[in-house]
Amino acid sequence: MCKACDYTIHGAQHHFGWDISIAPVETVAPGTTICFNCMDSSADQLCPSSTVKDVKALDFGKINPVSGPIYIDGAEPGDALRIPLDSFAPREQDGSAWGWTANIPGFGLLADQFEDPALTIWKYEAQTLEPALWGDMGRVPLKPFAGTNGVATAEPGLHSIVPPRRVGGNLDIRDLAAGTELYLPVEVAGALFSLGDTHAAQGDGEVFGTAIESPMDVTLTLDLVKGAHLKMPRFTTPGPVTRHLDAQGYEVTTGIGPDLMSGARDAVSGMIDLLTTRYGMSAVDAYMLISTCGDLRISEIVDMPNWVVSFYFPGWCSNDHDTNRGRPFGGDCTPSVGARPDHLRQGPRRGAPVGGGIVFRPSLRRDPGHRGQKWIWQVDHLAGVDGAAAEQCLGYIGAGFAGEHGPAEAA
Repeated sequence: MCKACDYTIHGAQHHFGWDISIAPVETVAPGTTICFNCMDSSADQLCPSSTVKDVKALDFGKINPVSGPIYIDGAEPGDALRIPLDSFAPREQDGSAWGWTANIPGFGLLADQFEDPALTIWKYEAQTLEPALWGDMGRVPLKPFAGTNGVATAEPGLHSIVPPRRVGGNLDIRDLAAGTELYLPVEVAGALFSLGDTHAAQGDGEVFGTAIESPMDVTLTLDLVKGAHLKMPRFTTPGPVTRHLDAQGYEVTTGIGPDLMSGARDAVSGMIDLLTTRYGMSAVDAYMLISTCGDLRISEIVDMPNWVVSFYFPGWCSNDHDTNRGRPFGGDCTPSVGARPDHLRQGPRRGAPVGGGIVFRPSLRRDPGHRGQKWIWQVDHLAGVDGAAAEQCLGYIGAGFAGEHGPAEAA
């Protein structure tokens, strides 16, 4: 719910494609704060109960809806919109926030290698934005943002939402998140701003073609910079942009050669090969996962004739750092949400102190609110840990293991 919005743009107030002739749904003054009720990028064709059959049946004329357009009084060609992005609030359905990641045939960096549709449905906590679970393999840190932020192009006619343009559009830049200020060139009177394609998480590159596509309410302010003569979109972030991914390091693959696109494909293919070999997961699952959290980067573009493209997959997103490296929990007390209790026993002995004097002990016993038995993670000892740190650790563990593994309890 928007705390101080001047207007709300409802989900029904959307359109498909950019067209200067589309009538604005609202006319506002510069400095106006608006809440956009954004649909997911399937325009409600997919839902938490969808299957791969629904991907096959998608109507591609109804993909990537954007909410708007908004006419900003006084905006003229040569000006720029200044857009402080305030908040992204995932909407719940069936008691949980949700999203989807799909292989859409013909779309994505490796579309020629992955021709069959595939689908993963995600569930996550809207309030806490705890990392979303990827089966037993790991978790994906969340960083909500809108993939499409744009204004109308001066060229008449209907233009696809899919390719980005100098006036913005489907930029799919993960760092256009809460706290960022985005600047867009204005080409037409009133600018005609629209927004959509909200994501709970995405890696730089969105190599699969989709990320965690998730319906959200987005709050932002539309302001005006007169005579900016901005050539392309630009933005300012409020601070570091990858802290949600950096804590456990990265696995990195590369692509090297005279063509950047080929290098990108080689780097991504290399990461898929690494994950399928290491974890026994399918290639399409690996491809899907890395699109939500892995980053494609140009590492070198001056040493002609060959350039280097790298693909970074965060250790945060797998349980490999827990088992293969002998650390059942990170030093910051963050649990490995996807790991099973018997899986963790393969590490240091049960009851050994980890995370600065904190001792965890899995205990299988009956719980009054649960049928049969379930795992209860007991904290036996908090030696050398101050009260605030202990409370933080209990909070992490309680959030991470509630459900399948049961809550953490102080013994």
